[in-house]
Amino acid sequence: SKKINAETLQGYDVLLMPGGLIGEQAFTDKEAIKAFVQAGGGYYGTCAGAMAGCSMGLSNATCGLYERIGVTHNELTAEGQLAFPNQNVTVDIDHHNGPAMEPNGATTLAIFHGAKEGKASIVGDTFGAGKVILISPHPEHKKLQNCDLVTYAAAYAAGIEVSTSVVV
Repeated sequence: SKKINAETLQGYDVLLMPGGLIGEQAFTDKEAIKAFVQAGGGYYGTCAGAMAGCSMGLSNATCGLYERIGVTHNELTAEGQLAFPNQNVTVDIDHHNGPAMEPNGATTLAIFHGAKEGKASIVGDTFGAGKVILISPHPEHKKLQNCDLVTYAAAYAAGIEVSTSVVV
């Protein structure tokens, strides 16, 4: 949608905020998004969408800019391995200046391995009745595209419990 507000969010379960959203403030109603998640909607933010999730206060995590373009090595935590059951422990994902996150009580699902060692690259959280997942790099990019990770991230934001016996 060209505009995200209470009306455009009606009938949806999850809002996906992609990267590349410089100036997203011009077309997003942050209070409507917060109300949507508070009421049980899911929020899935990638790169700038993760930064927007932090700036809106949808997660306890804080986001600091990680200026890097290239492949990042992301090590799944035990919680991350449950959230993304089909992934290897270390997942390479294309990165374009997304955040390095401090969880501050949010669940760390993956950390950067190598540069920005120990900073969270994927976090999960709750906001009111809703679930939130913030992903710094871009699993949806053509380079190293990881549809499995994207699918499980959307399921996480939707509050869908996954089983390790499920294959996507």
